[in-house]
Amino acid sequence: MKQDVSTLMANFGTGKKPTGKDFADLIESLFPEVTGEQFEGVSTKVNKHETEIDVLDNVNPALNGLFKSPVMPDTLKGNGLIPNNYDPESQLAALMDPLVDGDYVTKRSIGKSQATMADGTPVAAGSIYDVWCYEFTPRNYEKTILLTCNLHGNEYTGFYWFTQFADLLVNQWQNHPHFAYLRKTVKLVTVPIVNPYGFANQSRFNVNGTDVSRNFDYNWGVSLDEYPQGAAPFVEQEAINIRELMASIADECIASLDFHTTLSEGDTHHIIYFPRWLNNNVSPYLSIIDQMRKTGETTAFASVTLPTLTNWGIFTHGFVGANPEFKNGLYGATRSSVEMTRAMDFFGNMVFQAAKLSFRNKAESNDLPQVSSIKFNHLTDGGPIVFTTATYTSQGTKTSVRFNSKNEGVFEVEGFVTVSCDLDAEISILPQLYQLGSPDFDFAKTSDDDFNATIINMKAGEERIIPIQAEMTCHKTNVLAANNTNTKDRAREIVFQLRTKISAGTGSIKFIKAKAKFTPTTSGDRFRRYGLNPARILYPTGEETKYEF
Repeated sequence: MKQDVSTLMANFGTGKKPTGKDFADLIESLFPEVTGEQFEGVSTKVNKHETEIDVLDNVNPALNGLFKSPVMPDTLKGNGLIPNNYDPESQLAALMDPLVDGDYVTKRSIGKSQATMADGTPVAAGSIYDVWCYEFTPRNYEKTILLTCNLHGNEYTGFYWFTQFADLLVNQWQNHPHFAYLRKTVKLVTVPIVNPYGFANQSRFNVNGTDVSRNFDYNWGVSLDEYPQGAAPFVEQEAINIRELMASIADECIASLDFHTTLSEGDTHHIIYFPRWLNNNVSPYLSIIDQMRKTGETTAFASVTLPTLTNWGIFTHGFVGANPEFKNGLYGATRSSVEMTRAMDFFGNMVFQAAKLSFRNKAESNDLPQVSSIKFNHLTDGGPIVFTTATYTSQGTKTSVRFNSKNEGVFEVEGFVTVSCDLDAEISILPQLYQLGSPDFDFAKTSDDDFNATIINMKAGEERIIPIQAEMTCHKTNVLAANNTNTKDRAREIVFQLRTKISAGTGSIKFIKAKAKFTPTTSGDRFRRYGLNPARILYPTGEETKYEF
């Protein structure tokens, strides 16, 4: 029955949002010149589909602060809506397809899984699957984000997290401002199961035994780890599917997140992988981890050069990308309610941080630099520093500076050293910069590197002022263990120290005056100052982290 305007408005004001017939009644009462028949097609499904008039939502779309997940149910096989199997079609039919309405949520195939073996033998028909893309498209969206899961088929927590995330987005967005922002503003292009064969067979790999996350054409065959990359870039259909999907949304997509889970990261709770040598603004993801981390939790920030989906998207299309990885079993049993709730906190906040971006990888970092002075005076500091060896030797704590870095950045030292010698000799003064655990500039790679050294010939008794200058790029110090203990050999302290050598006799350092400056560049521009091509490899050693992602 039609209600009067005051009743309808009173109900609306108390959160009893008019829907369906009530909505038409409200409009007809407010605008009597418009007939009810003209509003015949105007309706809404409660808490599910948006209407043309946003006032009905009665929510404040926002991304302010951390998202705190409601308690999520477990996702164990056979519980609730979860099928008692790992058949990808059954899983998607139960958990994703009910969300599809042909309007806000649509579904399409982006291709098949790998259909031939490496030797050309056809794969059995029952082992070939569609790869499904689900798109969540607001009517007036501002940006697009790509979300992918199960590139490694057996990393199930990421898939089940996403199905729960999608359900909140579709059915409970009005209860959470973060989801309301996505619902109104951000288009999500998602592939919940990139590798359906691996999903069905509880395997990291596809039918060819290839790690699909190593089959993208960025450093393929150059940057290696223990996982098979395939016979050539993009020979695996799963990688081709994602390549084509990325190309189709490249003009509108700003960010790409590829979700993983692991059992092999020790006691590391949160893991973020990002490209080592590419412009990529990881600051939103790094900052949210620092805010989320609870007492006793550990985090690993690891930069990689492998031919992964994320690296390809950043290198080819400029997406702001990262690989968030979740450690199973640290929050109770795998896929328990406790773990799924914490996964929603972690992965969900990664998505909301990506949603804040309004640009691609063109941001400038606003972080302040860290500066330290290095001063030594032989008159007040215990006499000159002497050196006699013909190979580079460290001059100890009097010439060193150490600190931790909260961000990616550039470390540089500039100043001078006053040196004398007692015999004619060639003297080398090396301002060594290195980072413990760095894959690019660790101690071994920089301890005898004459590139930064100043080398001069001096006469006996001569005293000269020698300029020193050096710089390097460095990584965020990983929050992994107390006091930067080398438990996982990840990037830790950044160090400057003076190293010297002399061809004959004894050299003496009387004065040192220099400035060490660390400039954060989490916006991804730390290589631009060198004029480097983004694909250039500084140290193509082929060495990589052995941690899964």
